[in-house]
Amino acid sequence: MATGRVLLDWHSLGHVPLSDSYEPVSNRPGRPYDYFHVNSVSLAADGNLLISGRHTWTVYEVDRQTGRIIWRLGGKHSDFRLGTGVHFAWQHDPVSTGPDTLRIFDNESNGRPVSPSSRIITVRLDRRTMTATLVHSLEFPGGLSVPSQGNSERLSNGDLFVGWGRVGSFSELAPDGRLLLDAKLPPAYDTYRAYRFPWTGHPTTRPAVAARRDSPGRTTIDAVWNGATDVARWRILAGPQPRLLRPVAAVAWRGLRTITTVATRAEYVAVSAEDALGHTIGSSTPVRVAS
Repeated sequence: MATGRVLLDWHSLGHVPLSDSYEPVSNRPGRPYDYFHVNSVSLAADGNLLISGRHTWTVYEVDRQTGRIIWRLGGKHSDFRLGTGVHFAWQHDPVSTGPDTLRIFDNESNGRPVSPSSRIITVRLDRRTMTATLVHSLEFPGGLSVPSQGNSERLSNGDLFVGWGRVGSFSELAPDGRLLLDAKLPPAYDTYRAYRFPWTGHPTTRPAVAARRDSPGRTTIDAVWNGATDVARWRILAGPQPRLLRPVAAVAWRGLRTITTVATRAEYVAVSAEDALGHTIGSSTPVRVAS
């Protein structure tokens, strides 16, 4: 990174023949033939490169210094004999989980399923006998067929966090396969990969508030601060003029919108967002109460 010097320039051509591909040649004029389709590169446990060729159904370990293929897993010329359940197709995101152990997002589909469901498999490699053994296989409860994309992440508590690619959802699964979290993106959206990690949102905008008089002594407050993650409670301020406000209530934060009713006859209101320690982290502009 300091010099920009190229350390390795690797091309599949010259190492992997076109005949290794499972991708059919298109009959549409002018459409290039994507016989290999690199869809991930990561570090192997020994410091070499793990390269995924989606269209050859193969994971390659490549020498990081010379570019030589050290071994092939899967596909038409696997160097390892695949044990029961190891065979995979149209895969994504093979990652090293330890010496001679890989976790692979096995799509089993490119839009035309080879098997009914996609899965996440853990495979152990024995370089002495050149065999590959299935250690673990996990599917979405009820099954999902993911035609493209997808990944998995092992969390510190042992759960597996999975991005279901083209399907447009992500999940957290217990080691025994129980579904702990399932979230879906809006229609027409998908995710190449999904990861779970702590995140804090600090909006560049100020909190917003709207107020409506319900009765002579009751006012409904609607407080919003889109994107803020540190809000624990709203402090509500009210008074006869924008510059003469005082606290009249405090309510717990309830997500994107916090709607509450307070006892006040004031003509103006504002809200201040407070964190769990009671520190003010954002304040709205005062607004006139609507009748």
